[in-house]
Amino acid sequence: MCNNQWSMDNDFYMRHYEIFQAEFLAIQHLINTTVSKESARRLRASAY
Repeated sequence: MCNNQWSMDNDFYMRHYEIFQAEFLAIQHLINTTVSKESARRLRASAY
């Protein structure tokens, strides 16, 4: 029983970890694209 409960909790945790990881990667991608747009804008601004 105890062991089964642990495996259920572990399965629950792993599923949420995968969701969290996907969200984290999406946020990181968003930040990276925002930063690269911002730096591209700065480079163009400094070129003129």
